[in-house]
Amino acid sequence: MARLSDGSPGKHCWHRPEAEASPTARMAFGVSREEDVKQTVYNARIPLAVLGVTPQHLKTGIRFSFLVNDNDGDAREGWMALSEGIGRGKDPSKYPVIAVPRAQ
Repeated sequence: MARLSDGSPGKHCWHRPEAEASPTARMAFGVSREEDVKQTVYNARIPLAVLGVTPQHLKTGIRFSFLVNDNDGDAREGWMALSEGIGRGKDPSKYPVIAVPRAQ
């Protein structure tokens, strides 16, 4: 997800379940910018089914992370991520496990 030059959210999915031809079509995105305090807020609503996640997966736990790039032009200047394993190559074994034991 990105804030485009016109202020709208840009989105792209690099990895997706085979059953999802266009996963971003079922996701909701928003972005707002408060220039006076130099703050950008991103919102994303991602149905678990789009990720191929079932209630059973939630009970046992899934590895999940995300990354936000700082890119104002041709190249990434930096990033921040939820965890290791995503910014300098992909290593899902370093992602935190998220579990919801009472998932229905």
